[in-house]
Amino acid sequence: MVHRIAFSAVVTGVLWLLPTAASSTTSGCQPGSEGATVVLLARSFIAQDTLGTVIVAKRMFVVAQIPCSQRATGAIGDPSFFKGRRAARDIFPGVQLTRRDFSGVVKVSMTSSVRAGGLVALVVTVTPRARCTIRVVYDGIASKAKGLGAKSGARITWRWRVDASTPPGRWPVVVRCGASGSLRTAIRVLGR
Repeated sequence: MVHRIAFSAVVTGVLWLLPTAASSTTSGCQPGSEGATVVLLARSFIAQDTLGTVIVAKRMFVVAQIPCSQRATGAIGDPSFFKGRRAARDIFPGVQLTRRDFSGVVKVSMTSSVRAGGLVALVVTVTPRARCTIRVVYDGIASKAKGLGAKSGARITWRWRVDASTPPGRWPVVVRCGASGSLRTAIRVLGR
């Protein structure tokens, strides 16, 4: 369910420092509460994979006070939440920003294309640090290459060799880090 708030009700300035009580995603909203709460709304279109630092620097959100009954589950009320995160999907103007809209798994670098038999490296940052798994699928078959095991940390590097018999193509790579989020990307394998 998408929660939109009319911009006429939105505070036009962006508050960079919010009181601690307003920072919580559940600020003042208890079940059946008639009170108000602070949420962040998308000011402009936020494309998937936009970094949190860009969202803050370009002021792509506004702060609004709304009735508790209109607060989306997981609504964000503090801009500091964006640090170390990226948009997990496209977000349209007027929509409440929620934890589900953002992932703490950010690709730092990755080998973009490789010949069959070559080496691949993927580096991610994870906020907050977590145990992460990686799955690489070539031609419908999950790779069992050495180096693709689960790892924990705030900055994780996987290195593996693409099997020499892997057919050319663009193959999915999925990193899952529990509550910190996930990342979907792809590797392009070239013919030998």
